[in-house]
Amino acid sequence: MKHSALQMEQKLHRMFTASCSIEHCENGGTCEHDICLCNDGFVESKCEIDVNQTCQCGFYKLIPHPKKCQLYYNCSQALSPIPPLNRLYPHIPQVLRPAYLHECPYPELFSTKTMSCQYYTDVNCGSRYETKNKCDYLAINYHCLGACKDCIYYTPQCDGFADGIYHQIGTNMDPGDLFFACRHERFTRSYRGSNPCKTNMAPHNGECRDFFEIPTNYWGVGNAVNCYGRPNGNYKSERIQRCDIYYTCVNGNSTLSHCGNGTVFDSKSSFCQIPANACIPCGSVKNDC
Repeated sequence: MKHSALQMEQKLHRMFTASCSIEHCENGGTCEHDICLCNDGFVESKCEIDVNQTCQCGFYKLIPHPKKCQLYYNCSQALSPIPPLNRLYPHIPQVLRPAYLHECPYPELFSTKTMSCQYYTDVNCGSRYETKNKCDYLAINYHCLGACKDCIYYTPQCDGFADGIYHQIGTNMDPGDLFFACRHERFTRSYRGSNPCKTNMAPHNGECRDFFEIPTNYWGVGNAVNCYGRPNGNYKSERIQRCDIYYTCVNGNSTLSHCGNGTVFDSKSSFCQIPANACIPCGSVKNDC
């Protein structure tokens, strides 16, 4: 038995390194980029090992899932703890997960080096798919037809987002605002119904920015000039009149600038001037403005 267990352990270490370009995948597995992608319940380089039979023989306790890096098989627990499919709808038969299937808690992944769940920065998934989306974890999401939007709304995807805080708007599912934080393109937490930034600030492009630095076209949150479609140049503060600031539009992007002491922005010259040389309402000049 010890000899058989050692053989199985050695096979397990080769699971994600062997090529399927010469020998075909078994048990319905598909060969992609010289790697067999096995169906649930089968593992090894050619998908030749049946997890059910292997676990019943007691060769080893933990087996990495061949496709998804957050999943693994635990031979000591045949009934999967992952919630079944369709659990929201009593009138639809629930579908149990494959036997022995387990999942690491988000955002952990299963390490083939330590044979345990580890923080994602400490795991090399190899050919297994490494998801960054919390809703891809089976214990969090499920096959729920139209209600799947719930997960995406309350735990937004952070793919392509820099580290920081963002404003989740654009759905009628909740009357209140929802802010969410991203780190390493992964959702870390949400802030429901309250602005996580200081007074007179709001999240914009991952950072807490002053309202006067956020364009008005950003969900109506900011006070800055919307430069979309405008020629390059300097513009006065429009939404809320302020004479001590102006905006520079370059290729549709706005930059906030402040006038020097004793000067105000002159809408005619498009530069800061002393009040005596600036047009009203910021200056005293009335003619030719």
